[in-house]
Amino acid sequence: MQREALGGGRDRGLGRLVLVRRHGHQPRDLVDLFPGAFEPRNPGPLRPAPGRGASVPRRRPKREGPGAPQGADAHSRRANGSARIDRGGATTRAPAGRGQGAAIVCTAFVSIEPGAAVPVLLLSVRDEYLGRGWLPPDHHWPDRPDLVGGLDLAAGGTWLAVDPGRRTAACLLNGFGPLAPADTRLSRGELPLTAVRDGGIGHLDLTPYDPFHLVLVRPDGARVASWGGGRLEERELPVGLSVVLNDGLEGTAANRTASERIRALMAARADRFRARLAAAPRPEPTGDGPAERAWGDWLPIVAGDGLPLDDDAALIQRRDFGDGRIWGSSSISLLALGPDGPRYDFAPAPVPADGGAWRRVPLGGGGSAARSGG
Repeated sequence: MQREALGGGRDRGLGRLVLVRRHGHQPRDLVDLFPGAFEPRNPGPLRPAPGRGASVPRRRPKREGPGAPQGADAHSRRANGSARIDRGGATTRAPAGRGQGAAIVCTAFVSIEPGAAVPVLLLSVRDEYLGRGWLPPDHHWPDRPDLVGGLDLAAGGTWLAVDPGRRTAACLLNGFGPLAPADTRLSRGELPLTAVRDGGIGHLDLTPYDPFHLVLVRPDGARVASWGGGRLEERELPVGLSVVLNDGLEGTAANRTASERIRALMAARADRFRARLAAAPRPEPTGDGPAERAWGDWLPIVAGDGLPLDDDAALIQRRDFGDGRIWGSSSISLLALGPDGPRYDFAPAPVPADGGAWRRVPLGGGGSAARSGG
């Protein structure tokens, strides 16, 4: 395992910002649209980690309200701004089968400012086929009742986990590189849960996992763990402004995309939102106020900053493949980690103009974990 600290100056006193875009199930359908981004692969079935199958709730949740399952029905009604991807005048249709290709256009931005009242801020946007079912953040794992995160109903894991007692959070981005062996392949959704509970994943055998980048944040800093099928590389984030992409921290992973188009999309998003967040006052989300008060000028920026959903630099996106399946951003998470413990604000994406979708996520006890931030 290689540990390395990246250099980098402070950006206008902003501190270190990691805004994370995370792609959950990657669209194999885009192979033709983005040549070189994907490797031929024939993965086996996605399996939960050993002993974790019982952790997936068996109850049927309510159909409405903040705890309702999310998926195609919930999101298709909000997809009016979707972009149809055309190639040569014809709409590209996604095939019926779903592969586990490498993720595309994931962007990640963090804010570490040691002298601030809230030293570490983490922003996470999840991208996915919107028909893949999920539940909002809650205490979804009976064998780990203290952990909070959104639940992926397909595999039982999560894209972002919080351990309030240990004051840690971890989120996952998919990476590029060789796939894990088909007969032993495990879901990467277990990794954030393990990372927050154990303080990292360096003790794990990672050979059953496809490539990924995992961002682990704590009140005194953050680090990125990258796995590309060979060895785990861990890099501590310095104070200042950084970006984490599917190509790794600052785009320096050993395994990177060969697609010029994907590189251009990642760069456009990273450049725009780095500049926008750096230009806005850094928030200090303390207390129990609503998200608008806690996150200030950052809130409309992370909600999309007014860009069309099909813009190359869009943080919140929609792509319509013409067969009823929509690919795009499904949720936004905002994490603040300070000496008084974490604060977690959450909203389904896209967020309406009035900002009414934001919810403060309670991090203690069990029960429904989404409530009004007001």
